[in-house]
Amino acid sequence: MSSLYPNPHQEGCPWFDWAETFGASAFHYCEPTVCALVSEPANTYSNIAYFLAAGFVLSRVGSSPGAWHLRFYGWSLALIGVCSTLYHAANIWPLHFFDFFGMYVSILFVAALGLVKNNFLGRRQFWPFYFCSLAVFCALTICFYYLGVNFRYNVGFIALSILGLETFYRFGRSRPGNYPAFLGGMAAIGIGNVLSSLDLHRVWCNASAQWLFGHSIWHLLSAFGLGLALLHWQKAYPEGSLDGPKT
Repeated sequence: MSSLYPNPHQEGCPWFDWAETFGASAFHYCEPTVCALVSEPANTYSNIAYFLAAGFVLSRVGSSPGAWHLRFYGWSLALIGVCSTLYHAANIWPLHFFDFFGMYVSILFVAALGLVKNNFLGRRQFWPFYFCSLAVFCALTICFYYLGVNFRYNVGFIALSILGLETFYRFGRSRPGNYPAFLGGMAAIGIGNVLSSLDLHRVWCNASAQWLFGHSIWHLLSAFGLGLALLHWQKAYPEGSLDGPKT
């Protein structure tokens, strides 16, 4: 295990040996780690918001073959929920990695869509680019963990890239979209990220709060924002917009 990150679990607790063997998570939020199978209850159970967001997306998209990209987005939100739930329950490095993997699966997909729609990337290049970028960011996350570098910035970089692509798409190309929904979603995600950062750095931290923690609120706000963004993606990238062999 990496000596950079202390084991948050007490000896004899369910995840103590796992953290000793495989490494502890890189980030330790304000919520106290309890000696139980679910070691961070608030940060774990708040992930139900991602499943609700996924259900909202999938219920609106339907089963049309041309909406495969929107369905992928919906299922990716469910993956975020699964990965984040497991990570906060166990608070160990392998699951911390998968927490970021889940986020990469979703937001890199959206970034790749933006590149295609802005004609920076051909449709035939979509999947190769997506899987290569996914591999690169996963590798960076592993390297940063063992080097002690904050890999939260990886997600921030991708998010800013998406914001830039959508701005170019709107003002450079005058394409359709629901931009109030997109900006509202991004605002919710941004506010949630600020609260999560305040939690992580103990600027806002009341360890006895039991359920009211900045990072658990981040789960609620980011899930809301990602779900709300669908109203934009449906207009910006409608059914069939990514079909065909265009290069």
